[in-house]
Amino acid sequence: MHRRAALVPNVLQLLLGISGLSTLFLLTLYTQQVLGYTPLQAGAAYLPLAAGVAGASAVASRLVGRTGPRPLAIAGLAAATVAMTLLGHASPAAGYWTSVLPAMVILGLGAGLSFVSITTAALERVDDAAAGLASGLLSTTVQIGGAVGVTVLAGVVATWRSNGLLASGVAPLAAQAGGLQVAFLLAAAVSAAAALVAVFALQRGTGAPAAAAATPAAPGLAA
Repeated sequence: MHRRAALVPNVLQLLLGISGLSTLFLLTLYTQQVLGYTPLQAGAAYLPLAAGVAGASAVASRLVGRTGPRPLAIAGLAAATVAMTLLGHASPAAGYWTSVLPAMVILGLGAGLSFVSITTAALERVDDAAAGLASGLLSTTVQIGGAVGVTVLAGVVATWRSNGLLASGVAPLAAQAGGLQVAFLLAAAVSAAAALVAVFALQRGTGAPAAAAATPAAPGLAA
């Protein structure tokens, strides 16, 4: 495997795991603890995001052979950054339809574009004998990123910010929302960093050899 061809997509996948998978966990906390949704309602609230992932993945699988993975990865990561930034400024008083739904749709579109393009970039220069290893490494990387992101953003940052707001006399619900908003904004910063890595480090390519193999890489966010 070419070192750069393998390294850069895995770095992108790591950063996307940190930002994207942690955002899904934070969204679950937000819908249930801030908006007061039941688990069933929170699950239903994710349907637009899942639809966005599925639609964007299908479109990206068709386009990546023409454009190569780089522009799709940049567009997807930029969209994910916008979505996380919107969530970082979401107002609990505005509710789901105004402050959360638009961000979920954009996040789904960004995730679909990102996972397909990053997977394609990771596999397009890999020999057939090493394709399984490269794919497994990519899957492991995103799971590691998700674990790190949930631990740091949800377990440390959001809790620290919420406790600080509570200590200053802010109401519990507002403190909970404030902690999650800071975590969303940090996730957006990580996603923006990934977009910059894609701009400056991801190699240009046709994307044709691995276009068919790209679609299965998105289940982490589709869930």
